[in-house]
Parts: sequence; structure tokens; C-alpha cells
Amino acid sequence: MLTFKSLFKPRSLLDRVYILYAAALLVVAGIGTLQFIRQQYTQQKSDTLDMGTMVVELAAQSIGDAAVVNDHDAIRRTLASAVLHTPFGKASYDDLRGQVLTESSNPQPETWTPAWIRSLVARDMEDVNRVISVGGRDYGVLRLHYVHLQIAEQRWALLRDSIAMLVVVLAAGLVLIRVLLTRWLSDVDRIQNFAEDIRLGRFEGYEDAARDAPPELRKALELFGSAASGLRTQFDQRLDALSFALMQHKNATDQAVIVLELDPLGFVTAVNDLFCMTSGWTR
Repeated sequence: MLTFKSLFKPRSLLDRVYILYAAALLVVAGIGTLQFIRQQYTQQKSDTLDMGTMVVELAAQSIGDAAVVNDHDAIRRTLASAVLHTPFGKASYDDLRGQVLTESSNPQPETWTPAWIRSLVARDMEDVNRVISVGGRDYGVLRLHYVHLQIAEQRWALLRDSIAMLVVVLAAGLVLIRVLLTRWLSDVDRIQNFAEDIRLGRFEGYEDAARDAPPELRKALELFGSAASGLRTQFDQRLDALSFALMQHKNATDQAVIVLELDPLGFVTAVNDLFCMTSGWTR
């Protein structure tokens, strides 16, 4: 059963190293992603404001020239240009006589955007009001309104793509390190299974594992290999002694005891030499 304690204190060395790496990767990747998002947001904000300033200056100059001669058609064309492929969605000109000229961009289909991003964009992108003055005389006010929804969608796309990239990088990093750790620390399993190997008579492989193991584990594996080699020698010696004892027992039995083996039907299946000598029969 997975518990809070087992999660932060796993029993195996592999899981401990893996969780430590995963935590470090999460912190580093998270901080890096936040810094990237902040930098990109600041850059996009600066680019949008710079573009807005340039549009305002050009539009104010053109509208000022048109306002002097009272050319409303030229003013409308300038207002239409101010909302074409710019961060502004609405442009208007209020002259001192109360007449208002307005142009708007074509509305784009709305996509879902978090409310907090819209609020942040609305706070950072305030509408522009520019007095049109030529030769010290005021002719009206140029008003430009940012398309907050469209700008918020761009900011949300940046955040969404950054988070998706973070998830992909984390997943790839975790899978890669899991595979590598499993391969690098596979020799640790030999240490954990040492008693089972001894019980089953498996003594081979510790020397090879020690040569390929990291320096931190090589000494331990060499000790286990030395112990396994000693146990293998003792096992072979005891096996030879047991085989010799069995042969001696068989020889003594053949010399002192008549051996006659029968099957369930009463037929003779095996006899020893003493039986043949005593009975005079041959095999």
C-alpha cells in the first residue's frame, strides 16, 4: 500500500535516487519555465506597446493634417488603417464640434481564455487618448482601444504551449533516467538476492558484476564475489566428499551384504557380485 511515508522514504536504492532526480528535475524545469514565460510575456507586452505607440504617432500626424482642412474621409481612412493588423480593435476621433468618427476591426472568433489573464491584459494595455493639435490649436481627440481579448488569447497560448513543453520534457526526462538507473543499478539486485543465490547454489556472475559496477558498489560486489567463490569451493569439496563416502558405502555393502532386487511381479532386476558368487548364478 502506498503511503505518505513510503513515498518520501522508499525502501529500494533505485526508487530513492529516482525520486530525488524527479524532484530536482521538477524544480529546475518549473523555475526555468516560469522564467521563460515571464520573459516572453514581458517581451510581447513591450512589442505590443511599441507597435501601439508607432500606430498612434502615424495616425495622429495624418489625422492632424486632415483635421486642418476638415477632410473627414481622410480621417476615416486613417482610423481604418489604425485598426488593420494592429493591436487596436477600435479607433475613434472626437472633434471639438461634437462629431465622432469611429472605425472598428473585424471581430475574431472568441476562444476560452482564463479571466485572470484577461484582467492582467486589461490592466497592462490601457486605452490611448491623444489630443490632435496643429499649430497650437486643438482640433479633437484620437482614441484607440486595444483588443484585450485577442491579446489575452496570445498570452494564454504562450502559457499553454510552455506548460505542454514542460510536461513533455519532464516525461521524457523521467522515462530516460528510469531506464538508465535501472540499467546502472541492476547489480544492486545481486546483493539483495545474495542469500537466495546461495540457497539455490548460484555462485557465478559476481566477479563480472563487480567489474562493470560503479566504484561505490564495486567493493561490495567484490566481497560478495569472494564470499561466493569460497562457498562454491566448500560446496564442491563437500560434494566430492559425499560422493566418495557413497562409493565407499556401496563398495562395503557389495562385499558384506547380498543384494537382490525384485520387481512387483517377482522378477529379478538387479543383484550384486556377492549374490552371484554365493548362488553361482550369473547376471
